[in-house]
Amino acid sequence: MPVVPGRSGGRSDLAEQSLGTLGRIAALSKSSKVEHRKRRVRQHVIADISANHVEFFALRKGFSVQRIQNDYGIDLQLATYDAKGYIENGWISVQLKATDTIKMRSKGTAVAFTADARDLRMWQKEIYPVILIVYDAKTAKAYWTYVQRYFESCRWARQSAET
Repeated sequence: MPVVPGRSGGRSDLAEQSLGTLGRIAALSKSSKVEHRKRRVRQHVIADISANHVEFFALRKGFSVQRIQNDYGIDLQLATYDAKGYIENGWISVQLKATDTIKMRSKGTAVAFTADARDLRMWQKEIYPVILIVYDAKTAKAYWTYVQRYFESCRWARQSAET
């Protein structure tokens, strides 16, 4: 069938055929019990909220924040500035963990979480500071640690980083 511009209010026959096909696909989707669209799940929502939470505080302190699109163990990078507003060398890397069910330990003075051992090794070897932040979505509170300093103080962590 030839494509004729200007027919049917500016649509071509090919476009009409395509729209007809899309209509049939949409009708099939509605009648199907299986949803074929992607779904935004709670974990994605609270991950975005945790990033926004940290961005808010960093921006209020005068830092600039960049979200890392392809997350390989670092979610945000912060640039810092001196008292006159000049950028300082380096950056601070931030890894976020968001949860609805935070696990407090040591009488409420520590947070337990699961992390990939590959990330732990990478963070320990970073030149610039890495801050790990666990965000409690139910209370809108964040708990943080300076990763390299934490591991320097833990004998077992130094041993695991070497292996």
